[in-house]
Amino acid sequence: MTEILVVLAISIAAFGAAGYLVRWLVGQPSGDAEMSRVAALIQNGAESFARRQTGIIGALAALLGGVLFLAYGLRPATGDVVPGFELGVWLTLSFAVGASSALVTSRTATWVAGRGAVRAAAAAQKSVDAALQASVRAGGAVSLWIGAASALTTSGLVLALLVYHGALGEDPIPARALVPVAPWLVLGHALGASFAALLMQLSGGSFSKAADIGADVGAREAGLDDDAAENPATVADLAGDCVGGTGNRAAASFATAACEDLVMMLALALVYAADTQLKNALALVMLPLVVRALGQLGTAFATFIVRTDEREAPQAAVFRGLVVALVVHAFGLVGAVEWLLPARRGALVACAAIGAALGIAVIALTNYFVGLRFRPARDAADAARGG
Repeated sequence: MTEILVVLAISIAAFGAAGYLVRWLVGQPSGDAEMSRVAALIQNGAESFARRQTGIIGALAALLGGVLFLAYGLRPATGDVVPGFELGVWLTLSFAVGASSALVTSRTATWVAGRGAVRAAAAAQKSVDAALQASVRAGGAVSLWIGAASALTTSGLVLALLVYHGALGEDPIPARALVPVAPWLVLGHALGASFAALLMQLSGGSFSKAADIGADVGAREAGLDDDAAENPATVADLAGDCVGGTGNRAAASFATAACEDLVMMLALALVYAADTQLKNALALVMLPLVVRALGQLGTAFATFIVRTDEREAPQAAVFRGLVVALVVHAFGLVGAVEWLLPARRGALVACAAIGAALGIAVIALTNYFVGLRFRPARDAADAARGG
């Protein structure tokens, strides 16, 4: 059970770090009265849409959760590890946790984006470094929330399952026997998160695109600039960016993290069943969540060290932070493997090294294609002058 407690402790600490970043962010100046007025309009629009979206998707998720319970909870027992009714309960419960966590993640990211954007804009009047800190720390807070929420909810469900079957009682053997199949019983977590995130991506994207078109129409029909605060569709477009571009994308990232964790847990459960030399099923199954939790340490550390000056391109500072986060994460993975699975350290560390190298390569390649100092972006800018 130590593995689960470590994941829970680090996840709670990551939530604390995210809260500290948000507190720092809202303590920064939000600009003059006009900036604050426009920002308030955008925030109100984004949060109004997010509330409506949450209610509709929550109702649909409740309906699908009921169908899921009927499909699995009422079927006759056919030699399953747990009775059909209990299987339905765990799948439905994990589905509800996944869907609600995705919805809460979206609402949280929308709230942070609305306040972070205006403070980054106000900080840009002071210096590039101040604007970069505001934007990176806003994004870092959301990133920490996503990783911590995924690890916390998944490990919490596994812990609840094992405790229900007596892991803390006088006879923990039945609970230990359930460890290899625990990922299957909480698989609804990934399904619920993906279901909610998919609908949020569709609704937020549609809202943002409709507002974008409305801003263009307003510019033509009413003589309003498509980026003027007096154009209501412009405010709606920016609100759509908060919801669709930030909030709902954060929910999609949460769903991706949940799916990655559960797929790896399922794969390692199959490895445990096939490899008789592996004795500790819980250590094997919890390895992905321990690695996920330790990765939050790299995210937090990198978020705090990203700084720049007027001479350095902001992309270089962000790239440096990403590399630092990746390196810290890699060390965390090696430590987790050494702790939980030392018998297979060679293969797993080699895989981690390949993944880290590919991650750095992807970051560098992306920076090359979008960085203002490099040829692809300059060629695109030159081509735009010709129509």
